[in-house]
Amino acid sequence: MAKYAKNSLKKKSALSMVAGRSEKYSADITQDVKVEDLTEAQKGRLRFLKDEQLIDDPDNIKTYGQYEIENLTEVMKEYGFQGVILAYPIGNDKYQIESGHRRRVAGRRAGIKEFPVLETIPPATDYERKRRLFGANLLSRDSTPMINAKVADNLYYTFKDEYEYKKNNNLLEKDENGTIIESGDIMKKVALFMGYDVRTINKYRTLLNLVPELQNLADSKKYSWTALTDAATLSVEKQKELASDILNNPETATKNWIVKKCRSMKEQEINEVNNINREDNFPVANVNSPAEESLFPINNFSSEMESENNYEVADSEKNDGSVSSVNKSSLDSQPENISAEIPPEQVKQPRSVGYLKPKYAPKKILKFSSDLTEVLKEEYVIPQEDVASTLLTLENLNDIISKKIKELKERKD
Repeated sequence: MAKYAKNSLKKKSALSMVAGRSEKYSADITQDVKVEDLTEAQKGRLRFLKDEQLIDDPDNIKTYGQYEIENLTEVMKEYGFQGVILAYPIGNDKYQIESGHRRRVAGRRAGIKEFPVLETIPPATDYERKRRLFGANLLSRDSTPMINAKVADNLYYTFKDEYEYKKNNNLLEKDENGTIIESGDIMKKVALFMGYDVRTINKYRTLLNLVPELQNLADSKKYSWTALTDAATLSVEKQKELASDILNNPETATKNWIVKKCRSMKEQEINEVNNINREDNFPVANVNSPAEESLFPINNFSSEMESENNYEVADSEKNDGSVSSVNKSSLDSQPENISAEIPPEQVKQPRSVGYLKPKYAPKKILKFSSDLTEVLKEEYVIPQEDVASTLLTLENLNDIISKKIKELKERKD
């Protein structure tokens, strides 16, 4: 037990970094620092607070999950409270913890009634609160891939909010000539803060796109979490299938095996999408604009299907949306009772562009939304000269998606 106390509480945390930034303390503060070892300046901010006076940071449990404190509790029962808690006043004689959540709970279970608290200055902004919370806990916890994923994602939006705030209030760092020198590369800031490269940070954040079953496997330390990130673009159904396959084949589920399995499953999904039932007896979803065409590409039908069932449109659609002329044979092939089973607006209409059958539309949407989400979420570079065109494309896409959402909600109701 003494060995555990010595090893587990000796790890230097980021408390000194937080204290140095917010309080301008000069001495290091580690998890196992003793109250008597604090400097006189630090002792001036030392408070002994009751448990009910301490409030957990709301983002702490969301990011780090439940506490595993059994061993730490036993240590405190034998040696007393370890270290100090960092917290700042929030009014009504309450203090919000920015570091020391686990130790506070362990101390409570050990029967400790009062806690040594080093009072810090309240954060001026919400992004400062989050930055201090994550910074204080970077080195003081046993991280898992999923914890790192949540921290990286939280830090990304924290630094993004900070940059936007500074930009909007003309607070970005400048040189002596007034030129802005503060970088807007958010991912690099996150990587530097966490001590990883950008590629690793991207991989961590990708874990958040996995189903819970795969996330649990990533945290189990039995399987390669980096290999599991390859499953992020798979459908939920395929991801759950992968998790089942891994659990059923634990000895063969090596990193290389998982990567190959993910690729094989992705190919299966693509083939399922491409192998669309081409019988003409189904209603179709029409593609009405270039932007929609980019999301739902025209399917390449076999020459046999084209020769037997293809219809021709003499002219493109008129401005009023009607069709000028159509090969009659294609329309004659429609079942006589189709209108009785399918709403008129969904009955197949000839188009000058490709189409998708509704039963496959969800898979198409899933496939392309995964790719688009990855591009939009990660730090892909958009050159300045392409900003205007990219913005226009996204705005058009937003309009299309909004209309489709409204339409589907009406159908659902």
